[in-house]
Amino acid sequence: MKIAIQLGCLILGLALAGLTAEAQENRLSIEQSPMQPSIQTGRPIPTWWDVKIAGTSLVEGQFEFQLKNEGQLLATLTTDEMALTGPQQRIRVLLPPVHDQNAIEQLQVGIKFRGKQFQQDLGSQMLRVALTKLRSMMVLSAASRLANKRSAERTWILRRLQFESLADELDESIKTIPAPLEPIDMPQEPMAYCAYELVILFGEEFRLLKKPQLEALAAWVRAGGSLYLEPTGVLEPYHLEFLKSITAFGPDELIIQPDST
Repeated sequence: MKIAIQLGCLILGLALAGLTAEAQENRLSIEQSPMQPSIQTGRPIPTWWDVKIAGTSLVEGQFEFQLKNEGQLLATLTTDEMALTGPQQRIRVLLPPVHDQNAIEQLQVGIKFRGKQFQQDLGSQMLRVALTKLRSMMVLSAASRLANKRSAERTWILRRLQFESLADELDESIKTIPAPLEPIDMPQEPMAYCAYELVILFGEEFRLLKKPQLEALAAWVRAGGSLYLEPTGVLEPYHLEFLKSITAFGPDELIIQPDST
């Protein structure tokens, strides 16, 4: 009788352990947010995700995203450590740009969660890719009314940075659309830069940007955004930190050494 009771406890314990493991494996689920826009290849991809968390305990870990097209792996991203609480949270993830010469109608996104207490495969989602005959290349430039923005040199540089001028045989479906902003109005959120192919900063406007604006811009550049910058004049320490942050991992390993001017 004693042996039967012990065996029954063992079986019950194994069953409860199995239920606990299954609950651990399915603590999270993830879906695209309804506000998710269509994406374009060749530029950083802003995405919004609704994460559902079972239970009330804190969940800590990282998400891993794999972008695929017809089974071919195109890009991967592992997020920073996150702390999530239930029942649901919306997260924003800036995925790396996808460069593929073939026409892509949708991207398959495989998602995994690697937590401190458990790991979970969250399955795959599909991202729509915008198809359009006219490719508008948005170029954001900080343009202060107080700066010498009408100089012949600046006009020449802006003209040379138009996408139509980068090659002799670009077809007429490519059009550069300038979007000038006062330095004070430049974004303070990396996602806000994702609507643009290029950001242009000249010395006067660069010096007017504040630290939160530069931190957002640096995050966008590191994620794959393109920046044309002429840093001139007396700079604040956070301007120098910005320059170091965007050049530290470049192929040229530039070293920023400002002089007295």
